[in-house]
Amino acid sequence: MNHTRLSIGRELLVASGTLVLSLAVLPCVIYLVGMGFFGPYDGGNGGGANGVIDMYAATLSDLLVPRLAAWIIAVGPAVCVVALRLIFKLTQQHTAETPSVPTMRREPIIGG
Repeated sequence: MNHTRLSIGRELLVASGTLVLSLAVLPCVIYLVGMGFFGPYDGGNGGGANGVIDMYAATLSDLLVPRLAAWIIAVGPAVCVVALRLIFKLTQQHTAETPSVPTMRREPIIGG
């Protein structure tokens, strides 16, 4: 029981850390890639002069509206990380439960 509580606490910590990281990093990455492909970011309303700060503001305000794209940016990486960790943990448990087939020892025959 204590191990399960520790495991759930660790998973919540990983999920919340991934959520914070995705909110901190992804808007900046999206801004930089968008600058390379589309040119300067106009802030979504035609007059953003603050670049990446406008991108962060637009993303956070879209979370409050709510808009699907902003929520995918926010929770998408956390969902992927938690799903991958769950798949990894389930496959580890499956291989641990599968008994290995013991190999038979063959005695050497000397002299024929």
